[in-house]
Amino acid sequence: MEISIGKFTLESLTTGMYNEPEACFREYIQNAVDAIDVAVQEKLLTVEESRIEIIIDDERKVISIKDNGIGICGTNARKTLLDIGNSSKLHTVNRGFRGIGRLGGLSYCKQLSFCTTVKGEDIKTIVTFDCERLRELLIPGQGDEHTLQSVIEAVTTVNVLEEQEAAHYFIVKMEDVDDIASLLDLDMVKDYISQVAPLPYRKNFYWGSIIKQDLEAKGVFIAEYPIFIGRSFEHLTQLYKPYKLTLDVSSRAGVTKDEINGISFFDVDDDKGTTLAYGWYADSEFSGTLADDRLSGIRVRLGNILIGTSKTLSPYFKESRFNGWVLGELYVVSPNLKVRISGYTIPTYCICLNGEELYKPYSDSFTSDRVKKITDSIQDIQVKKFYRGEILSAVLWYANTSFYGTINNNAIKGIRVRQGNILIGDKSTCNSHFKEERFNGWIIGELHILDPDLIANSRRDDFEKNDTYYELIKMFREWAFSVSKDIRRISYERSLSREKKAIIEAQSFEDVDANDLCYEDFSYAEDTTESDFLDSGESEVVAEMDYIDKLSLLIDQKKTQTRYRALNINFKLTMEQRKVLERVFDVIQQEYESQDAEKFINTIARNF
Repeated sequence: MEISIGKFTLESLTTGMYNEPEACFREYIQNAVDAIDVAVQEKLLTVEESRIEIIIDDERKVISIKDNGIGICGTNARKTLLDIGNSSKLHTVNRGFRGIGRLGGLSYCKQLSFCTTVKGEDIKTIVTFDCERLRELLIPGQGDEHTLQSVIEAVTTVNVLEEQEAAHYFIVKMEDVDDIASLLDLDMVKDYISQVAPLPYRKNFYWGSIIKQDLEAKGVFIAEYPIFIGRSFEHLTQLYKPYKLTLDVSSRAGVTKDEINGISFFDVDDDKGTTLAYGWYADSEFSGTLADDRLSGIRVRLGNILIGTSKTLSPYFKESRFNGWVLGELYVVSPNLKVRISGYTIPTYCICLNGEELYKPYSDSFTSDRVKKITDSIQDIQVKKFYRGEILSAVLWYANTSFYGTINNNAIKGIRVRQGNILIGDKSTCNSHFKEERFNGWIIGELHILDPDLIANSRRDDFEKNDTYYELIKMFREWAFSVSKDIRRISYERSLSREKKAIIEAQSFEDVDANDLCYEDFSYAEDTTESDFLDSGESEVVAEMDYIDKLSLLIDQKKTQTRYRALNINFKLTMEQRKVLERVFDVIQQEYESQDAEKFINTIARNF
């Protein structure tokens, strides 16, 4: 069976993956430093010779990020840059490893291109994405015949040009960048990159050398890279981490000055004594919240690239506000800690029954379809976020499967609603939010509630009915409607002939090719009921009954057809009215010249 990945996966992997537009800078810098690491290993350059250059040309609305790393050879460039989520990088070695970071800029410009070459080749490869065309194809109802692969093919071009053999680089170029995204605000971009990128400490921040010496003594070497930014290549300045010796502190007394008196170090170990991360924080008077948002909070770093935000560790303080009183960093060193991308960490606890640890019942394969009991499997996981304004209200994950029918295992079927990872309601709680309740039973997934204004009722089978609840339900129902359409589309592709699919897609009888419809179809629609498919699979029943329903509708339209198009397209008229008007129009045709008759007929039809 050929598996088709839907085109909307691409939307999930671009706008759906990142909470803020600036994150595309982090992704491109992450790829750049990985490429530089390889170039250093291959002895093409030293770390000191490495260079990442970022140009923010707000007048031309162009952004470029260039590195002098290893590059990609012409043989592999096309495949590497057009493969989605299929990276050769290792999560234990490289900062980026999912193969999707390069797509980060697609949502914020009209054209995104990658230009690359390797040392020893006399060519460079340029892969260009037409982002405007991509957005058109991702509009629901537009280009529904496309899969992820065909969308990529439709919006990309590949060109090969001459280049000097000594060159090795990778350039990302975003053209006609969206002003709304603030990506062209040079000062804002500087502030962002200074916090997230693997930059060195400033030389006048002398605590930086002490931090590095202590961590190096423990075998932790902080990777630092020279990154330059400006409005043109002639006006570039190097970026550094924003840490400084004196601090502005906000308290009830107003903004006061504080200073760093020393550095304290700490380790994070697991229950087996293995060190997961090393950290440092500045000793100060701790007199209030740090006024400079670029400094406040213990920042989590992997490969010296920021993970999360300044507030990522706030929930782990007894009073979350105190994280804002501290400045410091936590360097993750364990290869077993992977970065989460959903923006939410699901709380989990070890629970044992008679000495045996319990787990959720989900598995990679399962049985679906109450009649045929077909073995199905999870092909991928989709994540959907629901926002109330700027507040993340809920996070949904659901499994991409073949959707053969109702999942037989009651322990896993249906979207389960959870708050604090504890079930609210049961497997059928979300049924009523689907236009056809049965489709909830075809799906595996969880809806994790995060919004504090969503309050579970006393029975814990639903939530208090407030405005926040109704707003979330509205968004969830829109998703449920969309996924139900996907289930139907998959069922049609699997079960229906080309002729039957053409009939389902027809908007009116006039859209149907005479070759796709015959006399037998009329009797089939009139005589067939769902009971005729008792031995058929559920997916097949959905497809056939939809075909019959559409066929019946078209037949009814056919019965009301007249010789006059003006009557056929007026759906407010009953069958009797159309027949009466048809006879009236026949008389007009007989009594008047054709031009006058047509004018009278159109006037009557328009005003009737």
